[in-house]
Amino acid sequence: MSIWNYFQAMQISSSNRVANNADIKSNRNIKEIRVLEEKIDALALITHSMWELLEEKTNVTVKELETKIEQIDIRDGKLDGKMTEYVVICPDCGHKIKKGRTNCFWCGSIVNKGI
Repeated sequence: MSIWNYFQAMQISSSNRVANNADIKSNRNIKEIRVLEEKIDALALITHSMWELLEEKTNVTVKELETKIEQIDIRDGKLDGKMTEYVVICPDCGHKIKKGRTNCFWCGSIVNKGI
C-alpha cells in the first residue's frame, strides 16, 4: 500500500468516526427533546388544571391572572414572557450566582455584602 493510499484510508477512517459520533449525539439530542416535550406537556396540563380550580373556587378573573403574570415577568427588568433568575457575578471567580446568596457557590468568596 502506498503512503498516499494509507493517508487516504486514515482520513476516511477519521471521517467515519466523526460522522458516527455526530449520529450518536444527534440521537441523544432527539431523545432529550422528547423528554423535554413530555415535561412541557405535563406542565401545561398542570397549569391549566390549576387555573381552572383557582377560577372556580376564588372567582379570580383572566385579567387578574394576566396582570400577575406581567408583574412577575417584569421583575427581571424585561417584559419578555420569561422568568429569568436573578444573578450577580462573583467578583473573584466570575461565575454567576443567584442573587441573595452571601457567598459564591464556586469559590466561597463573600458576595452581596449589602443584601
